[in-house]
Amino acid sequence: QGLDGILEEDVESILDQAEEVGVGSWLSEAALWSRWTHVGDLRTNELSELLRVDAEGLMQTLSSNRGSTSLIKLYGHNFHQRITAAVPPYATWPTDLHVPFTDSADLFSNDIGIALFQVAVASGEIRLGESKRQEILRQLVNETCTFQRNLEGSIERIVSV
Repeated sequence: QGLDGILEEDVESILDQAEEVGVGSWLSEAALWSRWTHVGDLRTNELSELLRVDAEGLMQTLSSNRGSTSLIKLYGHNFHQRITAAVPPYATWPTDLHVPFTDSADLFSNDIGIALFQVAVASGEIRLGESKRQEILRQLVNETCTFQRNLEGSIERIVSV
């Protein structure tokens, strides 16, 4: 039986109500990639199982496979960047349940999302009027689009459909 419960945040400004946690969900993945302070309590409505992962042990195990070491470092580095960059008004605060822009497809890319967009606008690689720039920033914050570089080095905008 998987984890099925409710995480109730104690910090009202981060999350003002209980949030359902589905079976198979990750809790506090941020603790694997940073010095993380938990910001809530976990309560279950029924008998549940919880798997605790030792971050140091996991890193030792993963780093023993030389083929995956660079991918793990990239994933961890990018996850950590998103934790530290997740601040309003550009993103919601990270919680034990969600860190903005941490979809695994995004984390395996070196150059994505808001940071790439802002650098491209500042360098003139992307030219937009202020209202269009603000509209796209809102979409990035709401995670309805992202930016990445394709294999040719051009910037692509990816939109949720």
